[in-house]
Amino acid sequence: MRRSVKAGLIIGGSSIAVVAVISLLIFGKLYLAEKKVGYCFDVAVDSSRLYVAAGKAGLHVLDVSEGILRHALTYYDRGYYRNLKLSGGRAYVADTERGLVVLDITQNVPVTIWEQGEVKGKGVHVEGDKAYLAAAQRGLYVFDIVNPDVLRLAGRFEALEDAWDVWIYDGFAYVADLDKGLVVIDVSSPQHPRQVGFVAWSDGDAYAEIVRGEGDVAYVAAAAHGLVVIDIADPANPMVASVYQSDPDNWVEGLAVQDSIVYLAIANEHRKSENGLYLIDVHDPYAPSLIGKIHLPDWVEGVHVAGDYAYVANTFAGVRSLDVRHLDRPSLVDTFDVTDWIVRQLR
Repeated sequence: MRRSVKAGLIIGGSSIAVVAVISLLIFGKLYLAEKKVGYCFDVAVDSSRLYVAAGKAGLHVLDVSEGILRHALTYYDRGYYRNLKLSGGRAYVADTERGLVVLDITQNVPVTIWEQGEVKGKGVHVEGDKAYLAAAQRGLYVFDIVNPDVLRLAGRFEALEDAWDVWIYDGFAYVADLDKGLVVIDVSSPQHPRQVGFVAWSDGDAYAEIVRGEGDVAYVAAAAHGLVVIDIADPANPMVASVYQSDPDNWVEGLAVQDSIVYLAIANEHRKSENGLYLIDVHDPYAPSLIGKIHLPDWVEGVHVAGDYAYVANTFAGVRSLDVRHLDRPSLVDTFDVTDWIVRQLR
């Protein structure tokens, strides 16, 4: 009887030890995911490299070939890397602590060569010799990047409530204002930007987070409101063409558009089975329809499409590369997550 009790105690102690070890592994992995992988918010591809804006973890640089990801290095100086665009050997980063930050990415290791200052950078777009920064309550900044090592402020539009992102088309800036909706600004004369149009889709908060476009159509990731499709044929009179929402509890967080297909990052706090990339046919902007989807773990944010592959910023779960040659059945190719970071440290 006593032996049985002792045996029971030994087994119980072993079980507790096993649980403790598993708990340490889980929480250790979560800690490393937050501190080392960071909140992967946005992704962009330049030639054979994928760049990941990862919050306080900085900028992850991954070698990429046919969707296969290999962690090359992580660069961090300071600040919070949120959104990025690549152009002319430079990474233009919207940093929530420093505004617009410019990195030279022509060498193996990126180098910070210019930063704006104490501004909350949310979204960035590069068009020609100008960079545009959506800067929350500070509005929209326009920078001359003829000399990308020394930027010059070309203009600013302040009359925005909470500018989160910007897309440029045909001399107009389409700004996702989190509170208001989509604001259209004439930036043909950067020194004198002026609002020419506006459209809202909610009496309350619009949740306009990300804006992308193609031709005369703009697409807004509007969180709980879904994907808002906007006809911008007349910039002075933009009109909501349609709204796509797969589930009332789903939040649309990021998107890319290519050849009238929207690659939509959708997340659901209560049902993680809804998290993933949804491919939406918008050839008829007034009737968007789901073609295919793939489930992804954790919350999802930015999306970048390059050739046959889509890359998704999967927040603390890292980055996912997907084969999208078959639009009705996208498939997972590779993953960059905390495990890859740990493996690199052990090499």
